[in-house]
Amino acid sequence: MPDTLLRERLLSRLIIEPETGCLLWTGALSVDGYGRITVNYRSREVHRIMWEMSEGPVPDGLVLDHVRARGCTNRHCASIAHLEPVTNRTNLLRGTSVSAVNAVKERCPCGRRYDATNNRGARICRTCCREAKRRYKARRRLITARQPALTGAAS
Repeated sequence: MPDTLLRERLLSRLIIEPETGCLLWTGALSVDGYGRITVNYRSREVHRIMWEMSEGPVPDGLVLDHVRARGCTNRHCASIAHLEPVTNRTNLLRGTSVSAVNAVKERCPCGRRYDATNNRGARICRTCCREAKRRYKARRRLITARQPALTGAAS
């Protein structure tokens, strides 16, 4: 498809949101909220096409991030001013997913600092786990001690 026809198709479906400056796609959206358009019988993301038309191809190993710091929280935004090529890890950590929330935590729920000696790789406090295991074992010992001996008691 010639570039001018594609550009016209794109611009006919974009509107400017005055508060944020986002170029919002009013056409079809994917299940996860990104603008989609069919180009040469292939469904493509609108923000990627806009980036490629303006800046060239996205560098290998990078994805386009809708940068929250630039005021963009819309996945169907196609403004290249709101996009930045970053690694997938950076993109995930900038978001609001469970991974992103846990990555910024510095202390466990009990207030102990996560560090090299008190972190099991998934923001799980070793000290809290150890104490929970002790409490569990103490409860099990107590329950076992209260049970009558099963051998010879019912003769």
